[in-house]
Amino acid sequence: MKDLNVRRIEMCARVVGFMGSNPITFSTGSPGPQLVKALEDAVTNIKRLATIHTSELATARASSAARLAANKALIEAVGRISRCAQGMAPSLPGVGDKFRPLTGSGDSKLLTQAKAYVVEATPLRDEFVKFEMAPKFVDNLNAKIEALERAIGQRAVCKGAHVATSGRLNAAMKIALGILVQLDPIMENKLSGDPHELSRWKTARRLERAWVSKQAALPAKPDVPAAA
Repeated sequence: MKDLNVRRIEMCARVVGFMGSNPITFSTGSPGPQLVKALEDAVTNIKRLATIHTSELATARASSAARLAANKALIEAVGRISRCAQGMAPSLPGVGDKFRPLTGSGDSKLLTQAKAYVVEATPLRDEFVKFEMAPKFVDNLNAKIEALERAIGQRAVCKGAHVATSGRLNAAMKIALGILVQLDPIMENKLSGDPHELSRWKTARRLERAWVSKQAALPAKPDVPAAA
């Protein structure tokens, strides 16, 4: 979650906490009570979405790690077959050209080449086995192809869910901020006779600044020319 949204959530939660610990008696006809209730509901929704967002982010990261592992496993399997084919080439002319080394590690290109290896290796299975490849090396290659395709699909699903929740969270935050724009002047007018409470309101309502490390904030030192 972006730092700005985190700080906004914290600010909205402080405002709701202030209103809960300092019940305000609004004038008759004031929209204050409705706005306070709407803000409470908005913050509850924001917290719910933030929890989902955090969970989905963790799942998305796990799915990315699984895709990377499946990609690596398939690259290794394809590489072993290619190296074996190059060793077989002197006794089986042309076989080296059918199993050229993989260039690049992108999923699409890798899957295309791996599937071509399955087609080419199937009728040559016995020849590969003579070179000490596992008897089920083609089946194992197919299994790794399917594992990568599943991992890619799962990653896409997780990413889609995460993006959708991000959109809902941003929309919910926009609603909460819109409510605060209306509530601000009402609270300022209501608390104008009590400087202490007005100060507390402004403190709750203030959006905290983003944290910046002192090291990052320091200006770069100018280069000093070396002594002659």
